[in-house]
Amino acid sequence: MPKQTLSPYLFVFFVAALARGAGLWWLFPPLGWEDVGRDFELGQVAANIAQGRGMSSPFAPGDSPTAWFMPAVPLLWALLFKLTGVFSLQSLVALYSLESFLAGATACCYLWLLREIVPDGTRRALPIVAVLVAALLPEHLVALTRPWYWGAQRLGVALMLIAALRWHREPTLRKAAALGFTSGLTLLVNSVPLLLFVALLVQCLMRSKNRSAAARGAIVAVVACSAVLAPWAARNYGAFGALVPLRQNTWVEIRQGNNPDGSVIQGLDSLHPNVSETERRRYAELGERGYEALARSEALSYIATHPAETARRTTMRAVFFWLSDLFHEGVYGSRTWGEKSLLEKVRDVTFFLVATVPLILAALALARGWLRRVPERWLVVTPIVVLPLPYYISHIHPTYFTSVKALLILLAVVGVGEAKATKTAPSLH
Repeated sequence: MPKQTLSPYLFVFFVAALARGAGLWWLFPPLGWEDVGRDFELGQVAANIAQGRGMSSPFAPGDSPTAWFMPAVPLLWALLFKLTGVFSLQSLVALYSLESFLAGATACCYLWLLREIVPDGTRRALPIVAVLVAALLPEHLVALTRPWYWGAQRLGVALMLIAALRWHREPTLRKAAALGFTSGLTLLVNSVPLLLFVALLVQCLMRSKNRSAAARGAIVAVVACSAVLAPWAARNYGAFGALVPLRQNTWVEIRQGNNPDGSVIQGLDSLHPNVSETERRRYAELGERGYEALARSEALSYIATHPAETARRTTMRAVFFWLSDLFHEGVYGSRTWGEKSLLEKVRDVTFFLVATVPLILAALALARGWLRRVPERWLVVTPIVVLPLPYYISHIHPTYFTSVKALLILLAVVGVGEAKATKTAPSLH
């Protein structure tokens, strides 16, 4: 294993944190919360908590209980609101600073992971190069200009991968519990990584040399994860009189893409209370529990009666998810190429290359076997495959791609580095 020293981690931390902070401040200086829409429902829930109304009412000030989000990020934002003021300039600066810190911490996790799984020798510097490329390549403009829960989710996913690697290499119950605990904390940020938790358990079980020990570990991991989520589920049962283990807007999201006017990419005409006054009134009249039930009924009815259209939209979402940088007016605008300035043209070309080159290189790395000397590459491939799945059946937004973009870039850079090192390595014959 590579020798783990502190200086590379400090280096990538500051590069990633400064790159994230520079992107936020350069592209969209925090003039005020109104300029970022008060970050929609997330900001409103955090404001309600900070002002003593509890986790409630995502669309207006109020005290109606909500499980629209997992609790970790609203509670964290509420703490910052308490310290720096609700929707104040100081709180926005604090959140921008938090985003930068999370980016730096995630880069350190990526570096640790790659230094563990990438072979030594001629590829010693490859993990650092890969992490720096992932940190410096620009994200989608929309993702850079707003705080959300993506930064915390990316850090949680990276910690899940580290915990899975440690358990895979040494399948003790303690390391299995660590994977479950880390996964539970990540799920308190967002529910989508639940699929990743299941996939990591399955991967470790399939690859284990001692299946019985791995099975016991998997049970321990599930118990540990459930224990972390239990207080949230208990709170929801008390608030709604029903079991809500995670978020309560899953079917609202699915219905956005599965209705007569369903969206492929989320837009201002989507069936969502945040953008539709009609839907906001229905939410207020039915309550969150009733509105979710209505959304489930309408979505399932449409899917059952329009299978061909559902399949077509699902396919389009899968394509647009991976090329979302190229399909949003926030990047390209509505003007023709000839009407754009030189700076705008350079920006468009840059985002085209950033969107397509890592995808092509990662696909080549897998197809041509460039990563065959990295047997634990599944730790990077699994989240790339699993995390986008819920968006294929619901709807996509350009920011969703940021959940896997850095991992895709890591896979591409490592693949190219491994291919080059293999060609230059001396023959054993």
